[in-house]
Amino acid sequence: MKKDDSFGAIERAGFIIGLALTAGIYALAIGPLIYNYL
Repeated sequence: MKKDDSFGAIERAGFIIGLALTAGIYALAIGPLIYNYL
């Protein structure tokens, strides 16, 4: 049971890191477009 809990926490952390990376990539991709548009 303890092993499952720790695995769940790692899985959650990985998911959050993945979301953060995705958001960063979107920001890098969209940022210049918005800057040029303005």
